[in-house]
Amino acid sequence: MDTPQRPISPLHWPRMAAVLRSPWQATRNRGSMRPQAALLSLAVLVPAVLWWALSAERALRVVPVVTALLAVGASMIVWTLLAFNVLRQNHPHWVAVVPGHATALRQALVVAALCISVLCGLIGAWPGWSFTATALSVAAGCAVVACAIRWPWLWLALAVAMPSALWAFKVALPAPVAWAWRDAPLAFAGTVVACVLLALRAVVFTGSAGHARAQTRLAAMGMRGRADGCERPFGGLGWLGASQANRVYAAWMRHLLARGGSSIGARLALGAGPQVHWTGVLSNVVLSLAIFMAFFALDQWMPQWQADRGIRGGLLMALVVVSLMLPIQLPVAMWASRREQVLLTLLPGVPRDAGLNRWLAGRLAALHLGVMLWQLLTVLLIRHAVAGDTDFSTMAEMALSALALSPLLTVLLWRDWARAKAPSGAMQVNMIAVTLGIGSVAAGWVLWLERPWHQLAMLAALALLPLALWRWRQIRDLPMFWPVGRL
Repeated sequence: MDTPQRPISPLHWPRMAAVLRSPWQATRNRGSMRPQAALLSLAVLVPAVLWWALSAERALRVVPVVTALLAVGASMIVWTLLAFNVLRQNHPHWVAVVPGHATALRQALVVAALCISVLCGLIGAWPGWSFTATALSVAAGCAVVACAIRWPWLWLALAVAMPSALWAFKVALPAPVAWAWRDAPLAFAGTVVACVLLALRAVVFTGSAGHARAQTRLAAMGMRGRADGCERPFGGLGWLGASQANRVYAAWMRHLLARGGSSIGARLALGAGPQVHWTGVLSNVVLSLAIFMAFFALDQWMPQWQADRGIRGGLLMALVVVSLMLPIQLPVAMWASRREQVLLTLLPGVPRDAGLNRWLAGRLAALHLGVMLWQLLTVLLIRHAVAGDTDFSTMAEMALSALALSPLLTVLLWRDWARAKAPSGAMQVNMIAVTLGIGSVAAGWVLWLERPWHQLAMLAALALLPLALWRWRQIRDLPMFWPVGRL
């Protein structure tokens, strides 16, 4: 018997306010505000340092742009956290029982997107950006991020589309967009607003056939710590990447177990599951490379296809994102296999305490650095193949600079795994924050400072060396890493 729902008012402000407060309450419930405080401090500190370090004339030109970009980036991080939390509340049982539940969630998303868009538009007016264009762009970005949270396969498309759009708009607006913006601005703005409203309405489900499945998938992204080891944190490539990784992992397991003299370390690594093993990670890297090379080959050998530079640059940056995201996604996989880790520690010959800690730290670091070196060589070869394209070479230089900063993220894997908490929905916020931070530094290094990527690599190595030595010594005194989160 269906529960009758009492209609609510068109704008139920107390209900919306409770929804909008939920991300803040969820963050406080996790017990730490340090990541958010660090991001806020960085957004304030970077413009202040630039204002102090640059000459007055250059500071007046650079600081407003940097401030506006940081404001937009911070706003998108806040929006991602809010949208993820709101969609987590879109449970089919609550839709059926709570009067006006779906309506309140939709209203909260619309009001938040409106406030963020207007705020970014006002801040963007400082460096001279168009208020309308900035607000519409941010609103469209909010809609795309919300859709990507609801349908995770869109993250891959988003990783390609964002750099492509930025590069295309830097060169010139696409002809249809330029015509609509010039000759029919009201119709263009109305179309964008209507698409944003429809997208925000669509991401809030109302009890359809696939609602329960979608909510289960969203809960898995939030990660309650599933015990079956089936969590697939590298799901940006969808079921194809996950199934391919499992097949390669299974083939390597059969090969290794058939050998009588395989080392205990190799068997331990297998027990942690495909997403923490080199076979699973390498499979996803190879699949990403295959997708990029397919587009690249079409552009090089089929002129009638005519992929523009923006798409090629976006695909290149999406390829680089794989190595940047690895240190953030591995903790999810580590948590998912924690029950298998309990059994692995009982095997004879398994190192204990500091020995196991340093074995795991070395293996995780080798995994991340190996992916980074693979990507680095790939980008160098691609840049050499299109040496005559100056614009694409600049994008490749930015990609190399981002990869040069990637080793600094290795220290994120040398944590106190024994006291780790279950990963939460903040993983997506961290992914966006890391991507924006490293991408901004790489872009500034290449476009503003006009320095080569290998100099940034040397600076990153100099910064990493003392940090890694300090952390390596700390690992010896930490509790045994396996099983993850046992305390």
